[in-house]
Amino acid sequence: MTHHSFRCLMFGQCLANAGDVFYIVALISLVYTITASTFFVSLVPFTITLSAVLLRPF
Repeated sequence: MTHHSFRCLMFGQCLANAGDVFYIVALISLVYTITASTFFVSLVPFTITLSAVLLRPF
């Protein structure tokens, strides 16, 4: 990793991935707080994955 641009890209990607994880954890926590249902909590990652698969550009 001697190229400055590549290091900046990797650092930005790591921050973006960490933000995605924090977003999903916060969303799961919010759903559990509102519903107190583990069933609805289990639907959160499923819904996120399904929407990513169905709405991705071809």
